[in-house]
Amino acid sequence: WDLYAQAIAQLGPVPTLIERDNDIPAFDVLLAEARQAERILQAARGDARVEHA
Repeated sequence: WDLYAQAIAQLGPVPTLIERDNDIPAFDVLLAEARQAERILQAARGDARVEHA
């Protein structure tokens, strides 16, 4: 998650896909990871809004 946070800090809060290939964890693990990613995005976003095309 440190690398993800660094990337978001440099790129801004952009849509992200984390590739898993065939190693997909249980749903509760995925949900926890999605929440972690959302916290990182919110921290990077601050008060700024991102406009999507």
